[in-house]
Amino acid sequence: MDNLSGLKKVIIVREFDDGKITAGEKLVLLIIATHIGENDRAWPSLTTLMKECCLARDNVSKNIKKLISNGYLQKISPSKKYRSNQFIINFSKLTSSETLL
Repeated sequence: MDNLSGLKKVIIVREFDDGKITAGEKLVLLIIATHIGENDRAWPSLTTLMKECCLARDNVSKNIKKLISNGYLQKISPSKKYRSNQFIINFSKLTSSETLL
């Protein structure tokens, strides 16, 4: 999905509704999408997600775990280059015909 602009990726997340994703999960996914940078990866810190989502740490963490377990999001643990987790949104799952209502 590298050929899509950042705004187009945010719109895909905003328009996504499979009837299963909760409002909190969608909010966290949407905020992560606004942070997508090189290689389709986003690396907002947990503090940044808390502030931008207006959610408590536990709620952000819970929603990230649910997004990962449902296949909407992949988390890559920090490396020497990055201090925060990196996230990759599974746009193919968000745009497949089975998930669109």
